[in-house]
Amino acid sequence: DMPFLEKIFRKNGVSKILDAGCGTGRHTVYFAEKGFEIYGFDFSSYAMKRVKEKLKEKRLRANLKIWDIRQKFPYENNFFDALLSIRVFHHNNLKTIKKIIKEFSRVIRKGGFIYIQVPPRQIVSKYAMFDGRTEIEEGTYLPSRNHPEEGVPHHSFTKIELKKLFSGFKIKKISLKDRQYNLLGVKK
Repeated sequence: DMPFLEKIFRKNGVSKILDAGCGTGRHTVYFAEKGFEIYGFDFSSYAMKRVKEKLKEKRLRANLKIWDIRQKFPYENNFFDALLSIRVFHHNNLKTIKKIIKEFSRVIRKGGFIYIQVPPRQIVSKYAMFDGRTEIEEGTYLPSRNHPEEGVPHHSFTKIELKKLFSGFKIKKISLKDRQYNLLGVKK
């Protein structure tokens, strides 16, 4: 979806983008290559090292930080024209997810874009019971003891829940692709 987003961003004057939970930088590098002013953060120092290496190899720049998505973001209100969060913030319980979404909204300007990918409930609930996961609240599971992400909550979403959580955004699209919900919205 990144080429699709790039077209939308260019058409709507987007220049400053945050990749919240950028990991090793696939999307950060993509948008840096396309000439956008890109910011990114991730909790992992290893991931941050990798994204910096990729940027250096391609002689690109990005504004990067090691940061925990559960903390208040280190940016001013209405700072970004767009925000991406790809398969990241669902690794929390619902209370924390709501707090993160408030931060998303705080740092995006009015009319700015949000694009997220999160797991759908109908898919996660099917494999959760076979994977030895424990449901700690509706839609939130903890992986079993032998899982690499033991102790890390995984929340899954319904379309109705996404619409409610992102009620501060005009939802342009929610689609199911690659076993993930893909939501594109514009801040009201």
